[in-house]
Amino acid sequence: MLNNRWSEPTIKMRLMGLVALPTLVLMAVVLASLWAFARVDDGVGRMYDQRVINLKRLKIIQDVYAVDVLALINSGYADLISTSDVSNGLNDLLTKRNESWVPYMASLTNGDVVAEEAELVSATDSLLNDATSEVSKLALSLDSGGGREAAYKLGDAQVAFPILFQPLNHNLRDLYDLQLEAAKRERAKTTDLYHSIRNAFMVVSVVVLALVALLTIRSFKSILTPIAALRGNMEVIESDSDLTRRIEVVSSDEIKNAF
Repeated sequence: MLNNRWSEPTIKMRLMGLVALPTLVLMAVVLASLWAFARVDDGVGRMYDQRVINLKRLKIIQDVYAVDVLALINSGYADLISTSDVSNGLNDLLTKRNESWVPYMASLTNGDVVAEEAELVSATDSLLNDATSEVSKLALSLDSGGGREAAYKLGDAQVAFPILFQPLNHNLRDLYDLQLEAAKRERAKTTDLYHSIRNAFMVVSVVVLALVALLTIRSFKSILTPIAALRGNMEVIESDSDLTRRIEVVSSDEIKNAF
């Protein structure tokens, strides 16, 4: 007697499902991992390009006005180098300044700039222009000749330039701190993204393992239960020698087809 309670998938389909499900999930996890790694890489790259590089640029500019310009002036005043060397050195420093400040300003148009940073950059740019103008004037005047007049100019610059550069260096330090804060925020975003992805992968892994375990148990049960029932009936037939006994097959898969 055959009794079909419901239309079940065949044993072949169940076994294929046990192989296909982990494979599909693994492919989905790989694709999701690639997407996640791309997001993390984008965050790290953005932090480096917009913040770390700019930290280096600001450090160069600060060194130009806080150290290098004054060192050249002091060396020229002490007759350690000629006035023409001082003039050439100042012009080189101004070029160095432009090579750092111009890319820094350009990077801000593509970056995440807060209002405080934008205001500070504008004020710093004005101070930089004033400082650059005075340094350029000094370099031009020293290039025309040395002597006592050049010494007077260097002496005046020794007094005037530290006062002129003080607010500029203060603003550059503040910009430096803002870059560090922005880098910290970017790192926090990347860390949060990492934790979110990790937690999502853990949840998906647990759910997939539970589904695979459930499907495996059900598949084995659907296979072994009819076989166990068949074996029990065969033992009864053997012990009772009752060849008229009918075996009830509750299945719709290959086990049913065997009868």
